[in-house]
Amino acid sequence: MTIDELTSKVPDSLKPIATQYGPALLQWSSDKLWAWICLVQKGEYVSAYSQVVKSLNATQLNDEWAKLNADWSSANAENASSVALQKEATVAIVKAILSVVVTMI
Repeated sequence: MTIDELTSKVPDSLKPIATQYGPALLQWSSDKLWAWICLVQKGEYVSAYSQVVKSLNATQLNDEWAKLNADWSSANAENASSVALQKEATVAIVKAILSVVVTMI
């Protein structure tokens, strides 16, 4: 099977994934594919992903790293916003408590 044949058989939503990982997966033997499917079935997702990454060439690895880096950067930005919101909420609660404490004096 070629990458074009593979991408023509998957739904449009999976075409980017087939294009990205298909070349590596198409090089696998049927035994290796079955072993990989078994890993996924057992919930061993990190091991399954690791096997795919090990099959990527240098350009594909670079592309994968760029994608993961972008995802991490986005997650870090979202986390920073969440932390800032938590700090604001904490300050508001502490100020409310301070108002109660000042009333007690």
